[in-house]
Amino acid sequence: MKKDSINDYLKYLKYEKDCSDLTIKSYACVLNAINQYAIFKNLEIDLINLEQIKSYMYLLYEQKYAKSTISQTISILKSYYNYLVINQKIEFSPASGLIYPKKEIRLPKVLYENEIIALVESIDLKKKFGKRNKALFLFLYATGMRVSELTSVKLSDFQSDNIIRVIGKGNKERIVFFDNYIKKAVDEYIELERNILLKENKSDYLFVNNKSFPLTDRGVRDILNRIADNSHLNIRFSPHTLRHSLASHLLNNGMDLRQIQTILGHSSISTTQIYTHLNSDQLIKQYAKLDIR
Repeated sequence: MKKDSINDYLKYLKYEKDCSDLTIKSYACVLNAINQYAIFKNLEIDLINLEQIKSYMYLLYEQKYAKSTISQTISILKSYYNYLVINQKIEFSPASGLIYPKKEIRLPKVLYENEIIALVESIDLKKKFGKRNKALFLFLYATGMRVSELTSVKLSDFQSDNIIRVIGKGNKERIVFFDNYIKKAVDEYIELERNILLKENKSDYLFVNNKSFPLTDRGVRDILNRIADNSHLNIRFSPHTLRHSLASHLLNNGMDLRQIQTILGHSSISTTQIYTHLNSDQLIKQYAKLDIR
């Protein structure tokens, strides 16, 4: 029954659940592996009990499998044995007692405030597109926008000199504020470089490339990479790093978590709470650098 049950389950995933080939392949890999383990132990995968499954999971822990891989394995086993229960091939699922490993908190990478300043100062405004690149960097950092939001910004989105309307995830609208320093950088780019980039073409998009088209996500990343290279700081960062950095800096400066949630456009406060872990981690690292004797 063992191999037949696995094949039936994989067909169920394909034809009834409409799962992708990649998903089916990953499920097959997990189920075939535990089936081999069962055969080695003179067991049948469909008749295995909770303790025997736990022994298999213990092997994965011993072999230093990532927690995400172990969690995926548990999910697949729960799904497989539930399928067997529903189809009356077994009475109850031996995987129902499996407990997922605790998720690791992956702290986002951030730049320190002095690194932000150094990056801005490294942008040569006399070079081609220098004013655009400075405005883009500052605007991305100061507003906390996602790169997809930034590339969609139009001149018509400005509500006033220091307020802009942003359309975020799920087509949700939010209002973002920025100070006069950012406004000055954006104004200088609009007045002195944007028309040169447009070459008499018309566009409502704020940031454009040298072909008169709106900047793409890739284009923004290329600009940030060039800024990093020219700064000689030996750091690499993404558009999202600037978003994380803003949130961390705002929290460091006493802003309420709910306000940061609104600025970033997070639908849940739990997403924003990652920055409290981040700042604690930074504090520990900074304290460790102190030379106390």
